[in-house]
Amino acid sequence: MATSAQLVLSIDQGTSATKTLLLDSSAKIISRGECSISQSHPANGWIEQDPNEIETSVYQAIQQALEGYEISDVVVVGISNQRESVLLWNKESGEAISPVVSWQDSRTTEICNEVATSGARDRVEELSGLPLDPMFSAPKIRWLLDKYDPTRQMSASGALAVGTIDSWLTRSRGNHSIEVGNASRTQLLDIQSGKWSEELLSIFKIPLEVLPVVRSSNYSTQLHREGALGSIPVRAILGDSHAALYGHGIQLPGRAKVTYGTGSSVMSLTSEVAASNSGICRTIAWAIGSNITHAVEGNIRSAGATLKWLSQITGLDVATLVSLAENAKRTELQIVPAFNGLGAPWWDSQAKGMLTGLTLADGPAEFARAAIESIALQVHDVVLVMNSIGSEINSLDVDGGASANDGLMQLQSDLLQMKVNRPQSSDYSALGVAYLAGIEAKVWAGDILKNGKTQIFSPMKTVKEVEEVVSQWKRSLSLARNYPKPE
Repeated sequence: MATSAQLVLSIDQGTSATKTLLLDSSAKIISRGECSISQSHPANGWIEQDPNEIETSVYQAIQQALEGYEISDVVVVGISNQRESVLLWNKESGEAISPVVSWQDSRTTEICNEVATSGARDRVEELSGLPLDPMFSAPKIRWLLDKYDPTRQMSASGALAVGTIDSWLTRSRGNHSIEVGNASRTQLLDIQSGKWSEELLSIFKIPLEVLPVVRSSNYSTQLHREGALGSIPVRAILGDSHAALYGHGIQLPGRAKVTYGTGSSVMSLTSEVAASNSGICRTIAWAIGSNITHAVEGNIRSAGATLKWLSQITGLDVATLVSLAENAKRTELQIVPAFNGLGAPWWDSQAKGMLTGLTLADGPAEFARAAIESIALQVHDVVLVMNSIGSEINSLDVDGGASANDGLMQLQSDLLQMKVNRPQSSDYSALGVAYLAGIEAKVWAGDILKNGKTQIFSPMKTVKEVEEVVSQWKRSLSLARNYPKPE
């Protein structure tokens, strides 16, 4: 199927898979590609990925999307990526030195405790906008340097490079860069200035020379592998949650987007970047040229990952579990998915996963329902805290795989007593960065961000009717967060 139109290629490099979309000049999706990627768990709480497997998955997904189309018709590329995951590589050769330490990895708990004990906890959050937690990149980078460059000589000399996935995919001898929104997730960036903070670098013992140059979201670069896409430019890079926010066309505070992926991200734009100590992150959404846009976000560690876990222990695939949940009666069974602690708004790395209210009447269907409920309840907690600090969120725009679940979307609307808007596509991380890339390449105009048709879920239960579920959840959370430590 040869074309003569201008095509936009979007790469969404996620935790469990790399997906690609090919869009025509009317922003219609005309082709897709997808390649799964694996994880390894070399120790308790450790989650790693192979950087070469990630890069290969990108090119395999590209090849799938381009089947039947001419590469010469692709005029621009956009990249959306998993965010806080980091790795080290040799700057000269471009070869990886370390595995990718995943954003889900919790091996750096002791480093975070060390920083907290030094009295720097509040200062870290004040400067970076992020609570001190193993999820973010700074303690991971510190861990990697302690292992691979304990004297910091190679880092200080410029021989080593560290970066997030966007840095890895666009690396070259002449380019070691990071998009500013991704940089704001490292916990090393001053989010007021958009520059690396010397104070944060000192706190985490990281030389400036090992870090990439911070670039705008519409900085022009190229993919690393020569010949894969010829000279086609990458004109847009956004972290996955930021890309989804952009794709929904959210340009002002008041609306929030929720991405239901491996974890979940609740994000809304803000004009305020003052510290709140609320458990809600302050971050940079994107920067178009020198114009920085800020956001607030709640990061939930386990959403789709909870269903994947349940699939592994039951032997039932996720689709079957979702189907079972639809017909399950609600019981007192609840799952607190604190597999690696809890994220927003609690940021409790010591919390333990918990099953509560379990009886002999509970089977796979009830477990599946409890897993789905845990996703909606965590989002509920984050939105309530966001509104308590002045976000004034009155509706949710949703995306991600689990957003296709009608029961989850209705429950979310009931719990929050607000409308949930679900667009026809769930690929908003890929679409958002495609929209920005196409705007930069003048394939289409800025009005491409106007949302198309959405399915609206409105509350069908009252606050009183969902009160019991929320009360049980609070009790379960308390048990998970106060699990006795071994003597």
